[in-house]
Amino acid sequence: MEREGYSSLSITSFVFSILGFLFLFAWTYSAIINAAEMTIGFLIIIQWTMNLIGLGTGIPSLFTNSKKRLFGILSVVFSTSTGLITLSMVLIGLSISS
Repeated sequence: MEREGYSSLSITSFVFSILGFLFLFAWTYSAIINAAEMTIGFLIIIQWTMNLIGLGTGIPSLFTNSKKRLFGILSVVFSTSTGLITLSMVLIGLSISS
């Protein structure tokens, strides 16, 4: 049986993972230009939220049998990678400031 079309859940997860990826660049740029710590923290929280939504909707989209899984796989990869990059950058920043 051929899989037809993409599920709306996988497309939604892909959109949220791309938004998380864009917010990663937004808070990194804000940190480079020395923005207020509160602004950077707010952007990090938004980015983590987008990653969690992308990951939380991407994993269930991988278990559909009737639809294609490309966007679900990409969203899980993007959300996981940006989450790990953010976590490592925050931990490096905390260790440097101590």
